[in-house]
This record gives sequence, C-alpha cells and structure tokens, in this order.
Amino acid sequence: MQIYRILAKMPRDRDIFLRMPYLLRVFAGLTNRGAEETFSSLRNLNWAKSHVDLLRRRFKEVRTLCANKEIAIGVKSEAEFNGEYYRLPGGFVLAFPSGVQTFLRFEAEMFGDISDITFRQKMAEGFSQAVRAGNGWTTRRWRQFRVWRRKRQRTNEQVRDLAWGVERTLRCYADLNTVDRPEFDRGKSPLPFGPFFVGHPLEAGTHLSTFATNFLLLHELGHVKHGHDDERISTCCERQADDFAITAILSNQYDDSEKVANLVGAYFSLHILGRLEGLEQSQEHSTHPPAQRRIQALEARVEASNASLRVKNDFQAMTDHLSKLGQLFQSYKAAENMPHTVYRNLIGCISMGLEDLFKDQVLRWMLVGSSTMLCNYLGNLKYRLEQNLESLDEKTRLKALQEIYEVLELTKNVLPISSKLQFAYKNAAR
Repeated sequence: MQIYRILAKMPRDRDIFLRMPYLLRVFAGLTNRGAEETFSSLRNLNWAKSHVDLLRRRFKEVRTLCANKEIAIGVKSEAEFNGEYYRLPGGFVLAFPSGVQTFLRFEAEMFGDISDITFRQKMAEGFSQAVRAGNGWTTRRWRQFRVWRRKRQRTNEQVRDLAWGVERTLRCYADLNTVDRPEFDRGKSPLPFGPFFVGHPLEAGTHLSTFATNFLLLHELGHVKHGHDDERISTCCERQADDFAITAILSNQYDDSEKVANLVGAYFSLHILGRLEGLEQSQEHSTHPPAQRRIQALEARVEASNASLRVKNDFQAMTDHLSKLGQLFQSYKAAENMPHTVYRNLIGCISMGLEDLFKDQVLRWMLVGSSTMLCNYLGNLKYRLEQNLESLDEKTRLKALQEIYEVLELTKNVLPISSKLQFAYKNAAR
C-alpha cells in the first residue's frame, strides 16, 4: 500500500504496470483481472512454501523433517542469495529472497537457450519425471531438427546479446538483490513451467531453474535437520546443510533422470552463486564456503556415491556443458566491468531522452523488495553528484540530480523509503 501511494502521484497517462515484469501481464490475462489487482494478489503468494510442498512429495527426508519439526517458510525482501535461517524456541523460520526464483529462472533460461540437444533432453526427462508426467521427451522428438537448425543459424551478434543479458542480470542482482526481465531473444518470453508447455523454446532453462531452486530450499532445510543455532552458524554448519541437500537428492528412489536433473540444478545454483561472489561490493563476513569449494564437494560426493554409472556420466557431461557456456558468456562481456545498475539505467535514460523511464524503473525495483540497497546507492549517488565527484559533463550531471530529486519527492511521504534515502545521504556526506 505504501508503494501504491507513490504510484498515485504518477501522471495518469503513464501506466507503470504496463512495464511490469512479463509474468505479471501473463497472470493478468489468465485471470481476466487488471494488472494492479493481479499484482496485489501475487504479493500474497508464498512461492517458497509452495516449492517446499512440492519437495515433500518427492523427497522422503523432507517429508519426515516437515512432519517432525515446526517450520515456518516465507519470502522476505533483501535476504541473501542462500536465504535466511532462524531457530526459535517453538520451531524454525526459513526466509528466502523474493527475487531469487526469478533471478535463477532468467539466468537458467539464457543458459538453456544456447544449450545443446542432449542437455535439453536430459532436463526435459528429469522434469517430466518430477511432475509425474512420464517421459515427456518422447513428445518433443519432432523438435530436434528445428532446435539444431536454430542453433546452427545463431549469429555471433545473437550470442553476444545473450551474453550481455546474462551479465546484466548478474550485475543487477549483485547490486540490488532483485532483477528485471532481461532483454534477450525478444518474442521468447519466459512462461510458467509445466508439462503442458510442450515445445517451448526455453523449456530447458525453465526446468533447470526449478531444480536449482530445489537445492536452495534443501540447503536451508539441512540447517533445520541438524538443529543449528542461527547465531552460531559456522562453515561446518554450512557444509552439513549442503550434505543434507546432496544426500536427499542421491538417496531419492525415483527415476535416475530426476536425480541427474536435481544434481545439475545444484551445480547451476552454485555456479551462479560463484559469479555473484565475484561481484559483491562489500566484503562482509559470510559463513558459507566459497562457491567453487562447494562445487568441488558436490562433485566429490557424486563420484563417491553408489549412484548408477548413468547418473555419474550424465552429471559430468551436463555440468561440463554448463561450465563451457558460462565461460563463453564471460568471454563477451564481464559483469565486473559494468557500472552499477542504477547508474547505468540513469545515464542511459538521460542519453536517450527517456528520463521518465528511470523513475518507473526505480519504482519497479522498490516493488520487488530492493529498497534498502537501492536507497543506499541513490543517497550516495545524490551526494556524489552534488559534489561533482562523478565523471559527467555539467548538463548530464544536472539532469541526473533532477531525476534523483524527483524520486525523493515521490517517496517523501513513505517513511520506510524516505528515511533510508536520508540516512544513506547523511552517511555519504560524513
């Protein structure tokens, strides 16, 4: 409701909701409701709890754990990538970032968009098994030639655009703990996952993000399993949580294809986390071991397990493929060289004469829960612009300041946001 007070001040001829993430418009169309009403409903959804409910049906360890422990599961703004864990006298609380599921989906879809036939087939088989829809790949055989031709015809410029989308999305999440829909392969927008979307060109990535999210939730449930004290979480505790997640996957008695897909999802989650670790602006202490070390532990566990030779070979081949795709994307444009997301959007909108788009973008970021990181940067940037500490010509500097002043004016009656902006500005001035 605080955000709606901001929106009420916007000119009536500019509907910010028309530029909201694609899925919002999809849900609005499916429900025959307006975008504002749909967004209000979506804010009440708890994707983390719904996802754990799915895990309970597929993993005996999760089913037993949830039956024996009192666990509250929810979505929280501005939690770190791995989620947050609290142990209370009456049970446990797990809080997951509001944007991490969307972030993983966009990253996975861009990786999946350039993946080969074998990778697509393995992910489709694992997903079909997980949703108990049989081997869905048999209904997709007709796509093999089409996908092969599409990949052969992909130009170097298209790959570069895809790489830019991967890096830009990474940079945005590192800067703000949230993400907007990347501009890649227009016309192939992400769809809600499900076996009924047979033949969707991004299905490999959609499935990959589902299994990557599985690992995030299983890791936090590992803390519950071992009854860790949230005030005394150590590197050893994090390794135990990882071990629970990997053990749950490896001991799963369902089809090998589902086991492989979950293991590949765990690898992908840690691969993306490793990229984020290289982009962190602050050097705050973390109890988590470096992502690369966690990947090595995952690979060692799979190799030492009693899993079938097929599981081990498929896991090795698919993770090698993901690693090569990651190296390819990095070779085009390293996210480390990109300016801060807010700065890049601000200067870009000014250079194109689309200043109003910047304010709309800021409001979108606030809607999806990045207000603290966003306010910290905006307050700091306001001070730096006033002191002429940025390498900008005078005309651009004044326009940038005007944009930030207008954001402050729009949010001045929303105490949680205005107070953060003022606090960040005073901190910078010191």
